[in-house]
Order: sequence, then C-alpha cells, then structure tokens
Amino acid sequence: MTAEGSRLERAVADRRWAVAEHDRVVQENGRLEKRMQQRLIDAQVRSSRRDMLRLWQRRAGADLGGLLDEELIAVADQPTIYRLIVQAAVTAGGARCADLQLHDRHAGLLRMVDQHGFTPEFVNFFTALDATQPTACATALVTRAPVLIDHVPHNTIFAGQPTLEVMMDAGSESVYSCPLLGAVGDVLGVLSFHRRQASARSNGADLVARTATQLLMALV
Repeated sequence: MTAEGSRLERAVADRRWAVAEHDRVVQENGRLEKRMQQRLIDAQVRSSRRDMLRLWQRRAGADLGGLLDEELIAVADQPTIYRLIVQAAVTAGGARCADLQLHDRHAGLLRMVDQHGFTPEFVNFFTALDATQPTACATALVTRAPVLIDHVPHNTIFAGQPTLEVMMDAGSESVYSCPLLGAVGDVLGVLSFHRRQASARSNGADLVARTATQLLMALV
C-alpha cells in the first residue's frame, strides 16, 4: 500500500472513530439529561408529598378519618403510611411510645416497620420476633386479641425473661398490643401503645388500631 493510501485509510478510520465518539457523547448527554429531568421530577413529587403529608399529620391528632383519605393513600409510600400510623398512636392513642410490626407469614415473624420514642436497644431487640417469644405483641399475634398489660414488671408474660429488662430500660411500664386483623381474620400486624404508668390503653387506642387496619388493607 502506498503512503498516500495509508494516510487515506488512517483518515477514514479516524473519521469513523470521531463519528462513533460523537454519537457516544450525544447518547451519554441524553442519558444524563434524562436522569437530571427525572431527579427534578422526583424532587418536585417529594416536595409536594411532604407538603400534603404535613397537612394530614396535623389532622391526624384530631381527625383519624383524614388518614383514610384516598388522596393520601395515592401519594404516600408504605414507610410514610407506617410513620403516620405510629404518629397517630402517640397523638390520638395517648401513647408515650409506640411501635408497628407487620406479620411476615412466610417466616412466621413480626417485623418492626416503624416506632416512636424507643432506644436503639429496644428497636434491635424487637426488630423481628417469632410467636414463641414472651412479649405482649407475640401474644396478640397468637391469640388474635388485644393484650393489655397494666404493669409490665409484675406480669407473668415477662417474668424472668430478657424482654423484661428491655422493656424496663425503654421506660415501658405498661403496654397495649392490638392485632390488626384482615378481612378474613388474618393478622396483618400488631400496633403497640406503651406508657410509663399503669394502663397503656386509652379511649383513642382502639380507634387508632381500627384506622391502622384499614390503612394496611388499602396498601395490599
């Protein structure tokens, strides 16, 4: 091949590389632009969602029916619904601390999905519980009935069990655990109300539990 032919071949190869590189850069810029646009959309959605949820959070203390609003369920993701349920347990349910556990039927466990007011030690201990563990929530799971423990230190469920120390360290002197039952009687989860003094149950606790059940059923 002549020198002129070699130069021509290199020129053609260089042009092909330049065209391919240009196309690659254009495609990459397009992908970056789409990602930026999606991030902007996501940020706007999150901002709108936060604004709407703040409104429902303010209403939750006095009007639990607001939590069942179809618009709320449409815009709120599952963690947000869980957070609102726990907040309602504190505001309308009269609890000092509260936790929401969902029933993992396949694993046979209660898994904590949200809580308010507890120590990291309490959260770690109650992150996942099976039905055999000596707790109010596990008892509520098995019996499918609310469990009211007026005075944790003197109750047989906790006597001599490691759960007693965890409860005492968390300042939970009394607990009211409500099973959240689905349409066919299956346990969707357990919502527990904790207080420092006797009788963790309040007039609003059962209403909060019923509202929580409806919310969980709407998420399914």
